[in-house]
Amino acid sequence: MLLYPLVLAATFGDRLWIPLGLPGTSEPMKAAWHRWAQALFRSRERESGPLAEEAFPADWSAMTEFALEFESRSYEQTDSGHRVAIVMMDVFSRRWFPAPLRAFGNYLTRYLAGERVCRLHRIGWISPRREWVVRAFLKTAFRVQRVLPDYGKPLPERLPRRRDPESADRPGRGGRCHVDLHLRVSELWPKMPVLRRCARMERWLPGGQGRGPLVRPSTSVAGTAMSTAA
Repeated sequence: MLLYPLVLAATFGDRLWIPLGLPGTSEPMKAAWHRWAQALFRSRERESGPLAEEAFPADWSAMTEFALEFESRSYEQTDSGHRVAIVMMDVFSRRWFPAPLRAFGNYLTRYLAGERVCRLHRIGWISPRREWVVRAFLKTAFRVQRVLPDYGKPLPERLPRRRDPESADRPGRGGRCHVDLHLRVSELWPKMPVLRRCARMERWLPGGQGRGPLVRPSTSVAGTAMSTAA
C-alpha cells in the first residue's frame, strides 16, 4: 500500500517533534508536504491502473488522522515480523553507532518505532529511565540542528555540470545538462560524502579517457547506505 508510506514520510517529523516539546511543522511546510505526497501518490500506477483518480487525504489534518487510524488497526503477531524487527534494529545500531553505543542505538530504534509496534513484534519496550535518556538525546540533537548554521550545499549544486552537446540537437530536449563523469575520483571524492557511502563509483564512472586513475589506490566504496534498513 503506497498511501501510508507517503503519509508517514510527510508527517513523521511533526509527530516526533511535538511530543518532545519542540516546535512542529510550520503551516507553509504542512501545505508543501501534503502537496508533495499527493502529487507523488497520483503519479504512481498499480496493476489495476493509475492512482490519479484514487482518494487521497484532503489536507495535513486528514493525513495525520489517516496515519493514526492506520496504526491503530489490529495486526496479528507473527514470527517473521519478530525476526524482521530484530534484524532491522540490529542493522540500524551497527550502521550508525560504534560498538559501545549499540545498546543505545537499540533503545533509539524502539523509541522511534513506538511502544505499540515494539509489543506487537515482541522486541520489548524501553524502561522509563532509558526513554528519558533517548528523549533528552533527541531534543538536544534537534535543537542543535535548528540553531547551528547549515553550510552544506545540496548535492546537485556540488556536482560539476556541463552541457551535453549530443542532446542539444535533439528536438524537444532543450540541451540536457548532466554530471561530467570523466572527472577523477580524486577530484570528486571530497565533494560527495553521500555517494561515497551509497554507491560503488566503479559502476558508473567511465574508465580511462587519458585523464588518470578513476579510483584511488586501495580504495573501495562498498554497499548501499542502510540498504537493508530502509
